[in-house]
Amino acid sequence: MSKYGKPVWQHVLEAATGLKKKTFSPIEIIRKVHETNPEIPEVTIRSYVIAMAPNHPSSIHYPSTRKRHGFFEYSGGGQFHVKEKVEIESEEGAEENVIEENFEEAAISLEGDLETFILKDITSIEEGLSPYQGGSGRQFSVESGRIDILAIDKEGSFVVIELKAGTASDAVLAQVLAYMAEIRKTLAGQKKVRGIIVAYDFSNRLILASSQLENVDLLKYKAKFDFERVT
Repeated sequence: MSKYGKPVWQHVLEAATGLKKKTFSPIEIIRKVHETNPEIPEVTIRSYVIAMAPNHPSSIHYPSTRKRHGFFEYSGGGQFHVKEKVEIESEEGAEENVIEENFEEAAISLEGDLETFILKDITSIEEGLSPYQGGSGRQFSVESGRIDILAIDKEGSFVVIELKAGTASDAVLAQVLAYMAEIRKTLAGQKKVRGIIVAYDFSNRLILASSQLENVDLLKYKAKFDFERVT
């Protein structure tokens, strides 16, 4: 038995069919699932949505769910839809619990790795950037949460950097704007405050909303593997 009453993929599938619309975004599934199951972590739900769409590039990170629960198709622009025909394969609850734990760990780990990589050379994001106070900007605490990276640009402005391993939704923009407001209130003084969202992909709503803002940029990351010979 799953710790959430039933496997998370079932919660996600029921939420998708319960929306009664052709396409949906991960944040819509998160909101629907949280109506009755708020204890399921957002990162777990989001990861399942991606994993259940075998044609999504990031689903390769979840081979078990990709193979057994490929109920969705990725439509692009952060949107998904339910396949016309799906086949449900039964499985043991113990295995499902392990998969759920791996989802949470994998998503958190990937964002942590991305954060570490960026901090090794933050100028790969933008020329002239530097971590706030020589590195203390990592996981910078504010009242509304933790900023992944707080940086200073070449003009001396504060830059709030938010990282998402998968598709960033419009909710991420609200999160970044809240962080920016707090930095403006507590640290910036007369200096400007900007935001940068780094993600694998972005929802259409986020792209449209951010296009109306001059102080928030969207950056897509691309995975690149380096190899080291073991002797």
